[in-house]
Amino acid sequence: MKFYRVLIAGLATLALVGSAFAQTDIGRSGAQFLKISPSARAVSLGGAYGAIAKGADAMYHNPAALTGVKGIDIHLSHVAYVADVNLNYVALAMPALKGVVGMHFGALTTDDMLVTTITDPTGELGTTFEVGSWVAGLSYATSLTDRLSLGVTAKYVHETIWDMESGAVAFDVGTLYYTGFSNWRFSAALLNFGPQATFSGGQLVTEYDKYNNEEQAGTLAEDTPEPYDLPLTFKLSTAYDFVITDQMMVTTTLEGAHPSDALEYVAGGLEYSLNAGMVSVALRGGYRVVQTETMGSYKDMRTSADGAVAGIGVGVPFIAKKLAFDYTWQDYTKLGTNHLFSLSMSF
Repeated sequence: MKFYRVLIAGLATLALVGSAFAQTDIGRSGAQFLKISPSARAVSLGGAYGAIAKGADAMYHNPAALTGVKGIDIHLSHVAYVADVNLNYVALAMPALKGVVGMHFGALTTDDMLVTTITDPTGELGTTFEVGSWVAGLSYATSLTDRLSLGVTAKYVHETIWDMESGAVAFDVGTLYYTGFSNWRFSAALLNFGPQATFSGGQLVTEYDKYNNEEQAGTLAEDTPEPYDLPLTFKLSTAYDFVITDQMMVTTTLEGAHPSDALEYVAGGLEYSLNAGMVSVALRGGYRVVQTETMGSYKDMRTSADGAVAGIGVGVPFIAKKLAFDYTWQDYTKLGTNHLFSLSMSF
């Protein structure tokens, strides 16, 4: 049938692109903030979110899942990351153009940092500089059939360090497929696909005495920055809902990821949800394991530094539909803990 051919062709294309970077280049990509999920619900499930996302925050993980938005959906989140790093995120999605359109903006910020040099190694002069990153994107998702959805996001990624900056346009492409067996579904997503970015700015230019001669001082030298890749990632996900009663449900989700700049990993999560009339409550937990550096083998698995996560969600009727609050706690072992707060509103 036609939609099966479309599904197979789409997934095969994504898989081929994902396999194109089978040899990882660990730690060599930039824009690492794109790996920080702004969804407390997604993080609490170990990041295995591509097949169960359904609100405005879906566009950050799998734009195809935006087809679950039936009205105006707004998502706000704050991530209190490690080392006093903060990520703030806002997303809006609504039905339009025979599908669902969305837009999002996320900004990573830190406190000003002290400038240290050879002559001032401790920063006693008090000179500071700023570091920050942001991403802004537009998404569109549509249902090709009653089971198959396709979504794409176009976004601009920007990073700043002192007076240097870089920027690049990137794309996310995703699919979501319901098998027809109860509510079992699969998803595939390719995230952060785009060209290399390069820093430019004044700090790349240095004034020095080329000939060790005061009369010829003031020679300028400009460093040539190396272009860097974006953190391209290919993900495959599956999910299933076990309906216990009309009020209780347990959702299971599993996701495998192949990043271009890190080791492969598998993540899984469980969500128990209870609809108690005027209030709905969800308890979540997730875990992530990462492949070791043993070539081509998963025999020796290790837990990632951000392996253990747990969260809770509360939803209450608000105006027409619902106001939902989600919180997630994440353990970074030696780096401490991470706290995520999300607020969603649907109308």
